[in-house]
Amino acid sequence: MRNFSMVFRSIKRVLLLHFILFSASAVALSAEHRLPDSISVTSQAVDLNITPGRAEFTGETTIKLSIDRPTEFLFVHNNGLAIKAAELEYHGRKHQLPDTQADGFDMVRYPLPQTIIGEATLKMVFIGHVNDADSVQGLFLRGEPKGNPYIFSQFQEMEARRVFPSLDEPSKKTSFTFTLNIPASMSAVHTTRPVSTVIKGARKIIEFAPTPRMNTDVLSLAVGNFNATPLTDSIFNSNVYSLSDNAPTLPADMPALINHTIRFMQDYLNAPFPYHKLDFFVAPLGTIAAMENTGLVALNSNQLPGSTPSDTELCVFRKLIAHEVIHMWFGNAITMQWYDDYWLNESFTEFFAAKVIQDYSPDNQACTYLPQASAFRDDNQTARPLKRSVQSRVDTAGAGQIYYTKGRTLLEMIEAHAGQSLLKRVFRQYVSQHVNGNVTTADFTGLFPPDLLVPEIVTSFTEQPGFPLVTMTTEKGQVYVMQQPFHNQDKQQTVKRWVIPLTIKSWNGTEVVSQRYVLAHQKQLLPGIKLQQPIFIGGNGAGYFRYQQQTTSDAFPLAKLSVPERLADMDNNNALAQSGRLNYKLYTDSLIRTLNELPSDSLAVDNALDALNNSFIELIPTSLQTQYARYIQEQLPEALPWKTLIQQKTGGKWLELYGLYLRSAQASSFARQYLASAPLAAIDKRLAVLRVVTSNSTIKQYHRLLALFETAEIEVKEDLLDALGYVPTPQHVGLFYRFLLSDKTKGHVIDYRFQFPAFKPHLRQTVADYIQSHRDSISQRIPDDQLQWFPYNFLTACSGAEANMVADAFAYWLDVPGLEEKLSIVLSTIQSCSVGSARAQQTISTM
Repeated sequence: MRNFSMVFRSIKRVLLLHFILFSASAVALSAEHRLPDSISVTSQAVDLNITPGRAEFTGETTIKLSIDRPTEFLFVHNNGLAIKAAELEYHGRKHQLPDTQADGFDMVRYPLPQTIIGEATLKMVFIGHVNDADSVQGLFLRGEPKGNPYIFSQFQEMEARRVFPSLDEPSKKTSFTFTLNIPASMSAVHTTRPVSTVIKGARKIIEFAPTPRMNTDVLSLAVGNFNATPLTDSIFNSNVYSLSDNAPTLPADMPALINHTIRFMQDYLNAPFPYHKLDFFVAPLGTIAAMENTGLVALNSNQLPGSTPSDTELCVFRKLIAHEVIHMWFGNAITMQWYDDYWLNESFTEFFAAKVIQDYSPDNQACTYLPQASAFRDDNQTARPLKRSVQSRVDTAGAGQIYYTKGRTLLEMIEAHAGQSLLKRVFRQYVSQHVNGNVTTADFTGLFPPDLLVPEIVTSFTEQPGFPLVTMTTEKGQVYVMQQPFHNQDKQQTVKRWVIPLTIKSWNGTEVVSQRYVLAHQKQLLPGIKLQQPIFIGGNGAGYFRYQQQTTSDAFPLAKLSVPERLADMDNNNALAQSGRLNYKLYTDSLIRTLNELPSDSLAVDNALDALNNSFIELIPTSLQTQYARYIQEQLPEALPWKTLIQQKTGGKWLELYGLYLRSAQASSFARQYLASAPLAAIDKRLAVLRVVTSNSTIKQYHRLLALFETAEIEVKEDLLDALGYVPTPQHVGLFYRFLLSDKTKGHVIDYRFQFPAFKPHLRQTVADYIQSHRDSISQRIPDDQLQWFPYNFLTACSGAEANMVADAFAYWLDVPGLEEKLSIVLSTIQSCSVGSARAQQTISTM
């Protein structure tokens, strides 16, 4: 799992690695990007000479091959490595291979002096480059210019080719033996433990134990000056490695959480933990939030919840840890055959991470609810499906967050449809059959009884983008259910259909009756559902669809719904209201009633605050913002007890509603006074306070806020970067962007933070103009694999004029690999919002 911030406040994106060797004569033209099944790797040794601070490293590798069919060529993937020598050893004879350039798939085609089959050994000597702080690919340098440089690795996916030659397909698992030659004053950590350490003058040579059989994606290494913090009482005596000058503050229950995750999964899967080492590496890691490296899980220090975390922060961190531990089964020990089945890694892992947290911390599990909510926004008719054709790194770099959200929701729908006990049996069989191997989607779906239609369900949700709108209606005294794409569909497109497992609850006045259906056609009769009974669609809040009722039955009693179901209903109503399918005034009134009638720190209030705050960002145009704010303010208390409220879980969101959007002078005054009352590190709800102060700042006051960054602690710096973009004027926008692109932010993620000024509709044209005219300076700081996501900075735009503005802003960016596709998704989302929101905005204009 690699998390990257981008889409609407945060999106997690994916980084990749690859290096390949194969028989050309065995490969069809349609599969030139793939290795043939006839080649496998018996073992591979990798020796690297690394010095943090130096731009280059050197290396040697020995790859032992087993070739089942005759071949006259070998292909090797190489991305930026200077190959100094390549030698094939076959039947006791050595052959020097000629220097050859890589093709579009990073493949080097080596002609062989003779046809070979059976055992062979390839030895290579090479020089590579260490990437700088802004590029998290292959080996990358961090810690400069502070004088404590270190090197870490990111090999997922298709990035190992930047570090050492290998057969870097997921299916080409083998055992690796690494030897590192590093400065004697430094240390190194790796997938396995060291078996030998020798000091030779100013150098230290560390040989590590052979790895288990694995693919290159989840190998890892780090070189620098590190501390080791033991996680006392953890099952595998885990260590947390960190920088010697920056020891992390870890939650006290981290060992217990790790143990609980392992035991829960071992019990559920009836399978042991696949490995014998589970350490962690914690440091500032740029765009990586976490990575499931076997034996050495990477955690970005900005993901740690701090010494006084909120319930949400603690829940999110716990789920992240559980997710990475569970990857040791799904992704590492059981790996997709090829990258088109990447969802088998991430979706399965996220599905179980939610289960673990719900079992481990039943009183703090809200972060596991509604996995589908964050996926709906950018999963439209132009988005990529979960399963798509993958030939190169470009095809995988734009995956986004959908694997974690849509895929997990699909599994929860299948669980509700098939039943918990059957799903557990299927997963146990799946693990038993494929541990230490590779899988395809069919290996999973084929384990279900055919009458459940699981292959058809999975295909319909993984092989086409978007999601359905499910409608309950009546006809001639009977209840029907229908489906159609939620987003407007191009008339030239084939009409989309999904196979949708539905859990439908009905209330007969005495009890709730749950029934399961499969909606496989455009319209189906619902037998057993009485016309006047209140109906609710969706089991336990998980359903990758929107739904509406066009019946005369009463509303389903909320008291009979679970908390996730209530939250799903609120989220669904928000989508219906924004798309004009639900009266926006009535919807807004329901949110205001929630704020006025329920406890101010309740989960329902938390979600209502999110909905109102986001409406000013996503839906309400500049011309209606004052009117809409006035309507809300007239129905809420004019003054709130801020000193008390700020200490509640929802205090930050209350402050943002009043201080950012309702323009409350009292809220703004409180934020300024509160910010000045204590050191930044001690400010409760610091992010919200900084956003309100920023949004109400003069230019002089804003310069003072910018100056805070230089002396702030790392955790405070991250909050400042997330707050300083909430600016009030075009002049502020220029100051913020010059700050983002300055050397002061080196080592911090800046790409998604360009979107913050665009959260204010009246500043979007200023943002577009800046991005259009500063491509060169932006691209100097942001690598192409992240730059392709830049159009997502405008994902909250919602008018035809803004769609044209965004298209113009990126007219000269289309040569960035993957960007044109992302731009198409964003423009489609903006256009859909424009069409759907017209009715909502018309209603708002009369409020």
